[in-house]
Amino acid sequence: KKRLAETTEKYRAKIAEAEIPGASRLHEAAAAGDAERAAAVQAETQDEIRRLREACEREKKEIRGEK
Repeated sequence: KKRLAETTEKYRAKIAEAEIPGASRLHEAAAAGDAERAAAVQAETQDEIRRLREACEREKKEIRGEK
């Protein structure tokens, strides 16, 4: 259980690290009135968060001994 909790916390931190610069870049693009860039930044950030969540789940399955 401890390893599962550590894994969850590790990925929570990584997700936060992805969200903060993404939110900043999104704000900059929106402030500049660049809707296309804002949409691209939002999509990139969401993709990165999804990738990190999937990696977290894979790692937790490995810890549990699942395939």
